[in-house]
Amino acid sequence: LTVGMMVGGLLLGAITVSCAFAILLSVANDNDQVEDWPTMDVFQWLDQLTLVLCATGMVAVPMWTICMLTNATGLLGVGIVMFSTYLLLPFILLSMLDMGSVFTPFSPELARSVSKCQEEWGGFYFSSGLIFAMLFLFIALASSAGGTFGIVASITLTIFTTFTYFGMMGRLAYTIGQSVNAAPKKNDIDRS
Repeated sequence: LTVGMMVGGLLLGAITVSCAFAILLSVANDNDQVEDWPTMDVFQWLDQLTLVLCATGMVAVPMWTICMLTNATGLLGVGIVMFSTYLLLPFILLSMLDMGSVFTPFSPELARSVSKCQEEWGGFYFSSGLIFAMLFLFIALASSAGGTFGIVASITLTIFTTFTYFGMMGRLAYTIGQSVNAAPKKNDIDRS
């Protein structure tokens, strides 16, 4: 039963990440709806899964290791890993997408966008922070209540939060792209 649950969890996680990545790409390309949903061919997902898993691993594994070494497990450990994911995953994942490689988690162009598009980055972090905080509070309440319903509700809400988060990340990528590709402003200081 435990092995079956682990395999089912990995399959559900892979499907969730693949669908979330499709949402991210669709929103980043300013499509009205997602037209390129993952198919039943699992090998089509490998590039997307590798990219997201590498970015998430770069963020979550060091924090989880620190939590394990300091005995900060349980909800505190989950909160610390969620906070580090909140802070670093968008930058690392978008950098990998911009550079086209999992081996380059830093994009100079994306780093410049942090100063050029402060409102977009701030809006993204504010709204995603609210989503992460609400998800954490729900998981904390569900785990304290116990039972199967709390587990199923937490998993379901986590999946929908992942879809929302990747959609927001896609919107951030779209607005950054529009700002970077915009024509330079004319110098009208003499007229002013």
